[in-house]
Amino acid sequence: MSIRTYAVKGRGRLREHLDQPMRRTSYHLLTNAALSSSLGFLYWLVAARLFPAEVVGRAGALVSAMALFALIGQLNLSGALMRFLPVAGKRRSRLIVGTYLVAVAVAMTSAIVTLSIIKVVDPRSSLNLPVGDAVVLCVSVGLWVIFILEDNVLIGLLRTQWIPIENSTFGIAKILLLAVFAVCLPRSAMALFVTSVLPLVVICPIINALIFRVAIPRARAGDPAHLKPNFSGFRKFVIGDAAGGLLFQGWSNVLPILVAVMLGGAANALFYVAFLISTTLDLLPATLTSALVVEAASTPDRAQELVRSTVRRMAWMLAGAVTLGVVLAPWLLRLYGGHYSNGTLLLRILLLSSIAKASIVLFLGICRIEGRTHLGAAAWGAVFASVIILSIVLGRTDGVNGVGFAVLLSTGWVGVFCAVGTMRYLRRAPVRPQSVLTQD
Repeated sequence: MSIRTYAVKGRGRLREHLDQPMRRTSYHLLTNAALSSSLGFLYWLVAARLFPAEVVGRAGALVSAMALFALIGQLNLSGALMRFLPVAGKRRSRLIVGTYLVAVAVAMTSAIVTLSIIKVVDPRSSLNLPVGDAVVLCVSVGLWVIFILEDNVLIGLLRTQWIPIENSTFGIAKILLLAVFAVCLPRSAMALFVTSVLPLVVICPIINALIFRVAIPRARAGDPAHLKPNFSGFRKFVIGDAAGGLLFQGWSNVLPILVAVMLGGAANALFYVAFLISTTLDLLPATLTSALVVEAASTPDRAQELVRSTVRRMAWMLAGAVTLGVVLAPWLLRLYGGHYSNGTLLLRILLLSSIAKASIVLFLGICRIEGRTHLGAAAWGAVFASVIILSIVLGRTDGVNGVGFAVLLSTGWVGVFCAVGTMRYLRRAPVRPQSVLTQD
Protein backbone atom coordinates (compact mmCIF):
# COMPACT_ATOMS: atom_id res chain seq x y z
CA MET A 1 0.00 0.00 0.00
CA SER A 2 1.39 3.43 -0.93
CA ILE A 3 2.31 6.17 1.52
CA ARG A 4 -0.41 8.34 0.03
CA THR A 5 -3.05 5.67 0.71
CA TYR A 6 -1.92 5.43 4.33
CA ALA A 7 -2.07 9.22 4.61
CA VAL A 8 -5.61 9.36 3.18
CA LYS A 9 -6.81 6.62 5.53
CA GLY A 10 -5.11 8.31 8.45
CA ARG A 11 -6.81 11.62 7.73
CA GLY A 12 -10.14 9.81 7.45
CA ARG A 13 -9.71 8.12 10.83
CA LEU A 14 -8.59 11.40 12.42
CA ARG A 15 -11.59 13.25 10.96
CA GLU A 16 -13.94 10.54 12.22
CA HIS A 17 -12.39 10.71 15.69
CA LEU A 18 -12.62 14.51 15.88
CA ASP A 19 -16.21 14.44 14.63
CA GLN A 20 -17.37 12.00 17.32
CA PRO A 21 -18.41 14.60 19.97
CA MET A 22 -20.52 16.49 17.43
CA ARG A 23 -22.06 13.27 16.16
CA ARG A 24 -22.88 12.16 19.69
CA THR A 25 -24.55 15.49 20.43
CA SER A 26 -26.35 15.36 17.08
CA TYR A 27 -27.70 11.85 17.71
CA HIS A 28 -28.96 12.77 21.18
CA LEU A 29 -30.72 15.82 19.77
CA LEU A 30 -32.07 13.93 16.76
CA THR A 31 -33.44 11.26 19.09
CA ASN A 32 -35.09 14.02 21.09
CA ALA A 33 -36.48 15.60 17.90
CA ALA A 34 -37.90 12.28 16.74
CA LEU A 35 -39.51 11.51 20.09
CA SER A 36 -40.80 15.06 20.61
CA SER A 37 -42.21 15.21 17.08
CA SER A 38 -43.91 11.83 17.41
CA LEU A 39 -45.42 12.68 20.78
CA GLY A 40 -46.43 16.14 19.56
CA PHE A 41 -48.07 14.58 16.51
CA LEU A 42 -49.89 12.09 18.76
CA TYR A 43 -50.93 14.85 21.17
CA TRP A 44 -52.70 16.91 18.52
CA LEU A 45 -54.08 13.75 16.93
CA VAL A 46 -55.73 12.77 20.21
CA ALA A 47 -56.83 16.38 20.80
CA ALA A 48 -58.46 16.50 17.36
CA ARG A 49 -60.36 13.31 18.19
CA LEU A 50 -61.47 14.36 21.67
CA PHE A 51 -62.20 18.08 21.15
CA PRO A 52 -64.25 19.91 18.46
CA ALA A 53 -62.29 21.54 15.63
CA GLU A 54 -63.27 25.02 16.82
CA VAL A 55 -61.82 24.29 20.27
CA VAL A 56 -58.62 22.90 18.73
CA GLY A 57 -58.27 26.04 16.62
CA ARG A 58 -58.71 28.41 19.59
CA ALA A 59 -56.35 26.35 21.76
CA GLY A 60 -53.80 26.36 18.95
CA ALA A 61 -54.00 30.15 18.86
CA LEU A 62 -53.42 30.26 22.64
CA VAL A 63 -50.42 27.95 22.38
CA SER A 64 -49.02 30.12 19.58
CA ALA A 65 -49.56 33.25 21.66
CA MET A 66 -47.80 31.66 24.64
CA ALA A 67 -44.90 30.54 22.48
CA LEU A 68 -44.68 33.98 20.88
CA PHE A 69 -44.57 35.81 24.23
CA ALA A 70 -42.02 33.31 25.58
CA LEU A 71 -39.80 33.61 22.55
CA ILE A 72 -40.00 37.40 22.62
CA GLY A 73 -38.91 37.28 26.24
CA GLN A 74 -36.02 34.86 25.91
CA LEU A 75 -34.48 37.19 23.28
CA ASN A 76 -32.96 34.16 21.54
CA LEU A 77 -30.49 33.86 24.40
CA SER A 78 -30.53 30.14 23.67
CA GLY A 79 -27.93 30.78 20.96
CA ALA A 80 -25.68 32.62 23.41
CA LEU A 81 -26.01 29.79 25.93
CA MET A 82 -24.90 27.21 23.37
CA ARG A 83 -22.07 29.46 22.14
CA PHE A 84 -20.62 30.59 25.48
CA LEU A 85 -21.53 27.97 28.12
CA PRO A 86 -18.89 25.46 26.88
CA VAL A 87 -16.20 28.01 27.76
CA ALA A 88 -17.84 30.08 30.53
CA GLY A 89 -15.85 28.49 33.36
CA LYS A 90 -16.85 29.63 36.86
CA ARG A 91 -19.38 32.06 35.41
CA ARG A 92 -21.73 29.33 34.16
CA SER A 93 -24.19 29.53 37.06
CA ARG A 94 -24.33 33.34 36.84
CA LEU A 95 -24.90 33.20 33.08
CA ILE A 96 -27.75 30.69 33.42
CA VAL A 97 -29.53 32.42 36.32
CA GLY A 98 -29.18 35.85 34.70
CA THR A 99 -30.58 34.50 31.44
CA TYR A 100 -33.57 32.95 33.21
CA LEU A 101 -34.40 36.12 35.16
CA VAL A 102 -34.16 38.46 32.19
CA ALA A 103 -36.10 36.16 29.87
CA VAL A 104 -38.96 35.44 32.30
CA ALA A 105 -39.33 39.12 33.23
CA VAL A 106 -39.43 40.31 29.61
CA ALA A 107 -41.77 37.50 28.48
CA MET A 108 -44.33 37.94 31.25
CA THR A 109 -44.25 41.73 30.91
CA SER A 110 -44.89 41.49 27.16
CA ALA A 111 -47.79 39.10 27.78
CA ILE A 112 -49.40 41.34 30.43
CA VAL A 113 -49.05 44.48 28.31
CA THR A 114 -50.35 42.82 25.14
CA LEU A 115 -53.38 41.23 26.82
CA SER A 116 -54.22 44.54 28.51
CA ILE A 117 -54.08 46.41 25.20
CA ILE A 118 -56.23 43.78 23.45
CA LYS A 119 -58.88 44.04 26.18
CA VAL A 120 -59.20 47.77 25.49
CA VAL A 121 -58.62 47.96 21.73
CA ASP A 122 -60.27 44.75 20.46
CA PRO A 123 -62.74 43.26 22.97
CA ARG A 124 -63.94 40.73 20.37
CA SER A 125 -60.48 39.21 19.92
CA SER A 126 -59.94 35.55 20.82
CA LEU A 127 -57.13 36.78 23.10
CA ASN A 128 -59.49 38.97 25.15
CA LEU A 129 -59.46 36.55 28.06
CA PRO A 130 -61.16 36.60 31.46
CA VAL A 131 -58.83 37.63 34.30
CA GLY A 132 -58.33 34.05 35.51
CA ASP A 133 -57.49 32.76 32.04
CA ALA A 134 -55.13 35.70 31.44
CA VAL A 135 -53.26 34.89 34.66
CA VAL A 136 -52.93 31.25 33.59
CA LEU A 137 -51.56 32.34 30.20
CA CYS A 138 -49.00 34.72 31.77
CA VAL A 139 -47.76 32.12 34.26
CA SER A 140 -47.55 29.60 31.42
CA VAL A 141 -45.39 32.03 29.46
CA GLY A 142 -42.87 32.15 32.32
CA LEU A 143 -42.73 28.36 32.58
CA TRP A 144 -42.38 28.00 28.84
CA VAL A 145 -39.41 30.38 28.77
CA ILE A 146 -37.53 28.24 31.29
CA PHE A 147 -38.51 25.08 29.43
CA ILE A 148 -37.06 26.48 26.20
CA LEU A 149 -33.84 27.70 27.76
CA GLU A 150 -33.05 24.67 29.90
CA ASP A 151 -32.65 22.48 26.82
CA ASN A 152 -30.06 24.91 25.47
CA VAL A 153 -28.33 24.96 28.85
CA LEU A 154 -28.02 21.17 28.64
CA ILE A 155 -26.63 21.47 25.11
CA GLY A 156 -24.08 24.05 26.20
CA LEU A 157 -23.04 21.87 29.15
CA LEU A 158 -22.78 18.83 26.84
CA ARG A 159 -25.44 16.91 28.78
CA THR A 160 -27.63 16.28 25.75
CA GLN A 161 -28.42 12.72 26.84
CA TRP A 162 -30.89 14.16 29.37
CA ILE A 163 -32.89 16.10 26.78
CA PRO A 164 -34.79 13.16 25.18
CA ILE A 165 -35.80 11.92 28.64
CA GLU A 166 -37.06 15.35 29.67
CA ASN A 167 -39.09 16.01 26.53
CA SER A 168 -40.48 12.49 26.29
CA THR A 169 -41.78 12.77 29.84
CA PHE A 170 -43.36 16.09 28.93
CA GLY A 171 -44.98 14.70 25.78
CA ILE A 172 -46.42 11.62 27.51
CA ALA A 173 -47.76 13.67 30.42
CA LYS A 174 -49.57 16.03 28.02
CA ILE A 175 -51.32 13.15 26.28
CA LEU A 176 -52.43 11.60 29.58
CA LEU A 177 -53.86 14.93 30.69
CA LEU A 178 -55.87 15.15 27.47
CA ALA A 179 -58.00 12.19 28.51
CA VAL A 180 -58.75 13.79 31.88
CA PHE A 181 -59.65 17.25 30.56
CA ALA A 182 -61.67 15.87 27.62
CA VAL A 183 -64.01 14.24 30.13
CA CYS A 184 -64.21 17.21 32.51
CA LEU A 185 -64.15 20.16 30.08
CA PRO A 186 -64.64 18.87 26.51
CA ARG A 187 -65.57 22.27 25.02
CA SER A 188 -63.04 24.48 26.78
CA ALA A 189 -60.14 25.81 24.71
CA MET A 190 -58.38 26.91 27.92
CA ALA A 191 -58.61 23.36 29.31
CA LEU A 192 -56.98 22.01 26.17
CA PHE A 193 -54.33 24.71 26.43
CA VAL A 194 -53.55 23.87 30.07
CA THR A 195 -52.75 20.25 29.19
CA SER A 196 -49.71 21.50 27.27
CA VAL A 197 -48.39 23.50 30.24
CA LEU A 198 -49.26 21.69 33.48
CA PRO A 199 -46.45 19.07 33.28
CA LEU A 200 -43.87 21.86 33.33
CA VAL A 201 -44.73 22.62 36.96
CA VAL A 202 -42.97 19.37 37.88
CA ILE A 203 -40.45 18.96 35.05
CA CYS A 204 -38.74 22.38 35.16
CA PRO A 205 -37.69 22.21 38.86
CA ILE A 206 -36.32 18.68 38.44
CA ILE A 207 -34.25 19.50 35.35
CA ASN A 208 -32.82 22.66 36.86
CA ALA A 209 -31.87 20.80 40.04
CA LEU A 210 -29.87 18.41 37.83
CA ILE A 211 -28.30 21.34 35.96
CA PHE A 212 -27.04 23.16 39.05
CA ARG A 213 -26.19 20.17 41.23
CA VAL A 214 -24.78 17.74 38.66
CA ALA A 215 -24.06 19.23 35.22
CA ILE A 216 -22.32 22.46 36.25
CA PRO A 217 -19.97 20.82 38.82
CA ARG A 218 -18.96 18.19 36.26
CA ALA A 219 -18.34 20.87 33.63
CA ARG A 220 -16.14 22.81 36.07
CA ALA A 221 -14.14 19.67 36.84
CA GLY A 222 -13.24 19.35 33.15
CA ASP A 223 -12.21 22.99 32.62
CA PRO A 224 -8.52 23.67 31.83
CA ALA A 225 -6.92 25.23 34.88
CA HIS A 226 -4.89 27.84 32.93
CA LEU A 227 -7.74 29.30 30.90
CA LYS A 228 -10.40 31.88 31.77
CA PRO A 229 -13.50 33.04 29.88
CA ASN A 230 -13.56 36.18 27.78
CA PHE A 231 -17.00 37.61 27.04
CA SER A 232 -15.86 40.63 25.06
CA GLY A 233 -18.08 39.72 22.09
CA PHE A 234 -21.05 38.57 24.15
CA ARG A 235 -23.16 41.73 23.92
CA LYS A 236 -22.79 42.10 20.15
CA PHE A 237 -23.56 38.40 19.70
CA VAL A 238 -26.69 38.57 21.84
CA ILE A 239 -28.09 41.68 20.16
CA GLY A 240 -27.82 40.24 16.65
CA ASP A 241 -28.98 36.77 17.68
CA ALA A 242 -31.90 38.15 19.67
CA ALA A 243 -33.11 40.16 16.70
CA GLY A 244 -32.85 37.14 14.41
CA GLY A 245 -34.61 34.81 16.83
CA LEU A 246 -37.37 37.32 17.48
CA LEU A 247 -38.06 37.75 13.77
CA PHE A 248 -38.02 34.00 13.09
CA GLN A 249 -40.28 33.09 15.99
CA GLY A 250 -42.37 36.15 15.27
CA TRP A 251 -43.57 35.13 11.83
CA SER A 252 -43.94 31.44 12.68
CA ASN A 253 -46.08 32.17 15.74
CA VAL A 254 -47.99 35.10 14.25
CA LEU A 255 -49.16 33.02 11.28
CA PRO A 256 -51.67 30.80 13.15
CA ILE A 257 -53.05 33.89 14.88
CA LEU A 258 -53.28 35.70 11.54
CA VAL A 259 -55.08 32.75 9.95
CA ALA A 260 -57.52 32.58 12.87
CA VAL A 261 -58.31 36.28 12.49
CA MET A 262 -58.65 36.21 8.67
CA LEU A 263 -60.25 32.80 8.09
CA GLY A 264 -61.74 31.70 11.41
CA GLY A 265 -61.13 28.99 14.01
CA ALA A 266 -62.03 25.99 11.83
CA ALA A 267 -59.65 27.12 9.06
CA ASN A 268 -56.95 27.75 11.63
CA ALA A 269 -57.37 24.19 12.95
CA LEU A 270 -56.68 22.96 9.40
CA PHE A 271 -53.69 25.28 9.02
CA TYR A 272 -52.32 24.69 12.52
CA VAL A 273 -52.20 20.90 12.19
CA ALA A 274 -50.46 21.06 8.78
CA PHE A 275 -48.09 23.76 10.02
CA LEU A 276 -47.31 21.75 13.15
CA ILE A 277 -46.47 18.62 11.16
CA SER A 278 -44.27 20.54 8.73
CA THR A 279 -42.38 22.39 11.45
CA THR A 280 -41.34 19.09 13.04
CA LEU A 281 -38.92 18.78 10.10
CA ASP A 282 -37.38 22.12 11.13
CA LEU A 283 -36.07 20.34 14.23
CA LEU A 284 -33.64 18.38 12.03
CA PRO A 285 -31.54 21.32 10.73
CA ALA A 286 -31.90 23.14 14.05
CA THR A 287 -30.58 20.09 15.90
CA LEU A 288 -27.61 19.57 13.61
CA THR A 289 -26.77 23.28 13.65
CA SER A 290 -26.90 23.40 17.46
CA ALA A 291 -24.38 20.56 17.67
CA LEU A 292 -22.24 22.37 15.09
CA VAL A 293 -22.18 25.64 17.07
CA VAL A 294 -21.30 23.95 20.38
CA GLU A 295 -18.44 21.95 18.85
CA ALA A 296 -17.10 24.87 16.81
CA ALA A 297 -17.06 27.02 19.96
CA SER A 298 -14.59 24.59 21.53
CA THR A 299 -12.54 23.94 18.36
CA PRO A 300 -12.78 27.10 16.19
CA ASP A 301 -9.91 26.02 13.93
CA ARG A 302 -12.07 23.12 12.66
CA ALA A 303 -15.18 25.19 11.96
CA GLN A 304 -15.16 24.82 8.16
CA GLU A 305 -14.68 21.06 8.32
CA LEU A 306 -17.50 20.78 10.84
CA VAL A 307 -19.77 22.84 8.58
CA ARG A 308 -19.03 20.54 5.62
CA SER A 309 -19.84 17.50 7.73
CA THR A 310 -23.09 19.12 8.86
CA VAL A 311 -24.09 20.00 5.28
CA ARG A 312 -23.60 16.40 4.13
CA ARG A 313 -25.55 14.96 7.03
CA MET A 314 -28.33 17.52 6.78
CA ALA A 315 -28.78 17.07 3.02
CA TRP A 316 -29.48 13.35 2.96
CA MET A 317 -31.55 13.35 6.15
CA LEU A 318 -33.77 16.24 5.10
CA ALA A 319 -34.22 14.97 1.53
CA GLY A 320 -35.47 11.63 2.82
CA ALA A 321 -37.75 13.19 5.45
CA VAL A 322 -39.35 15.67 3.02
CA THR A 323 -39.91 13.00 0.36
CA LEU A 324 -41.52 10.66 2.88
CA GLY A 325 -43.69 13.44 4.26
CA VAL A 326 -44.94 14.53 0.82
CA VAL A 327 -45.89 10.96 -0.06
CA LEU A 328 -47.60 10.22 3.25
CA ALA A 329 -49.31 13.63 3.62
CA PRO A 330 -52.90 12.43 2.91
CA TRP A 331 -52.64 9.55 5.36
CA LEU A 332 -51.03 11.66 8.07
CA LEU A 333 -53.85 14.21 7.94
CA ARG A 334 -56.54 11.55 7.70
CA LEU A 335 -55.50 10.34 11.13
CA TYR A 336 -56.76 13.62 12.57
CA GLY A 337 -60.19 13.21 10.99
CA GLY A 338 -62.04 13.84 7.73
CA HIS A 339 -61.92 17.64 8.01
CA TYR A 340 -58.13 17.71 8.22
CA SER A 341 -57.59 15.71 5.03
CA ASN A 342 -58.54 18.87 3.12
CA GLY A 343 -55.12 20.24 4.04
CA THR A 344 -53.09 17.76 1.94
CA LEU A 345 -51.88 20.34 -0.58
CA LEU A 346 -51.13 22.80 2.22
CA LEU A 347 -49.04 20.23 4.09
CA ARG A 348 -47.04 19.35 0.97
CA ILE A 349 -46.31 23.02 0.28
CA LEU A 350 -45.16 23.57 3.86
CA LEU A 351 -42.98 20.45 3.79
CA LEU A 352 -41.16 21.75 0.71
CA SER A 353 -40.51 25.04 2.49
CA SER A 354 -38.53 23.09 5.11
CA ILE A 355 -35.66 22.76 2.61
CA ALA A 356 -35.37 26.54 2.26
CA LYS A 357 -35.64 27.03 6.02
CA ALA A 358 -32.80 24.53 6.53
CA SER A 359 -30.56 26.67 4.33
CA ILE A 360 -31.35 29.72 6.45
CA VAL A 361 -30.79 27.86 9.74
CA LEU A 362 -27.41 26.53 8.61
CA PHE A 363 -26.32 30.00 7.52
CA LEU A 364 -27.42 31.37 10.89
CA GLY A 365 -25.24 28.71 12.55
CA ILE A 366 -22.24 29.93 10.56
CA CYS A 367 -23.07 33.50 11.59
CA ARG A 368 -23.07 32.40 15.23
CA ILE A 369 -19.69 30.72 14.85
CA GLU A 370 -18.20 33.88 13.35
CA GLY A 371 -20.04 36.29 15.63
CA ARG A 372 -21.88 37.91 12.68
CA THR A 373 -25.36 37.30 14.06
CA HIS A 374 -26.66 40.52 12.49
CA LEU A 375 -26.71 38.70 9.12
CA GLY A 376 -29.01 36.03 10.56
CA ALA A 377 -31.27 38.82 11.80
CA ALA A 378 -31.36 40.32 8.31
CA ALA A 379 -32.30 36.94 6.80
CA TRP A 380 -35.19 36.29 9.19
CA GLY A 381 -36.29 39.91 8.90
CA ALA A 382 -36.67 39.47 5.16
CA VAL A 383 -38.68 36.28 5.68
CA PHE A 384 -40.88 37.97 8.30
CA ALA A 385 -41.82 40.91 6.10
CA SER A 386 -42.34 38.77 3.02
CA VAL A 387 -44.38 36.01 4.63
CA ILE A 388 -46.78 38.35 6.48
CA ILE A 389 -47.46 40.50 3.41
CA LEU A 390 -47.90 37.54 1.08
CA SER A 391 -50.07 35.67 3.61
CA ILE A 392 -52.48 38.60 3.82
CA VAL A 393 -52.63 38.89 0.01
CA LEU A 394 -52.75 35.20 -0.93
CA GLY A 395 -54.72 34.11 2.13
CA ARG A 396 -57.66 36.31 1.20
CA THR A 397 -57.81 34.83 -2.31
CA ASP A 398 -56.71 31.21 -1.84
CA GLY A 399 -57.40 30.53 1.85
CA VAL A 400 -54.99 28.37 3.84
CA ASN A 401 -53.28 27.13 0.67
CA GLY A 402 -52.44 30.74 -0.16
CA VAL A 403 -50.78 31.11 3.24
CA GLY A 404 -48.79 27.94 2.51
CA PHE A 405 -47.55 29.38 -0.78
CA ALA A 406 -46.62 32.59 1.06
CA VAL A 407 -44.37 30.57 3.39
CA LEU A 408 -42.78 28.66 0.49
CA LEU A 409 -42.08 31.76 -1.61
CA SER A 410 -40.77 33.81 1.30
CA THR A 411 -38.40 31.19 2.70
CA GLY A 412 -37.41 30.15 -0.83
CA TRP A 413 -35.86 33.37 -2.05
CA VAL A 414 -34.14 34.06 1.28
CA GLY A 415 -32.88 30.47 1.41
CA VAL A 416 -31.18 30.90 -1.97
CA PHE A 417 -29.22 33.90 -0.72
CA CYS A 418 -28.23 32.01 2.43
CA ALA A 419 -27.05 29.02 0.38
CA VAL A 420 -24.78 31.35 -1.59
CA GLY A 421 -23.41 32.73 1.68
CA THR A 422 -22.71 29.20 2.96
CA MET A 423 -20.87 28.25 -0.24
CA ARG A 424 -18.73 31.39 -0.05
CA TYR A 425 -17.83 30.55 3.55
CA LEU A 426 -16.75 27.03 2.61
CA ARG A 427 -14.69 28.17 -0.40
CA ARG A 428 -12.64 30.85 1.29
CA ALA A 429 -9.27 30.23 2.90
CA PRO A 430 -9.53 28.95 6.48
CA VAL A 431 -9.15 31.70 9.08
CA ARG A 432 -8.73 30.86 12.73
CA PRO A 433 -11.35 32.89 14.62
CA GLN A 434 -10.51 34.59 17.89
CA SER A 435 -11.11 32.19 20.77
CA VAL A 436 -13.51 33.10 23.53
CA LEU A 437 -10.85 31.85 25.94
CA THR A 438 -7.79 33.77 26.98
CA GLN A 439 -4.69 32.81 28.86
CA ASP A 440 -4.38 33.75 32.53
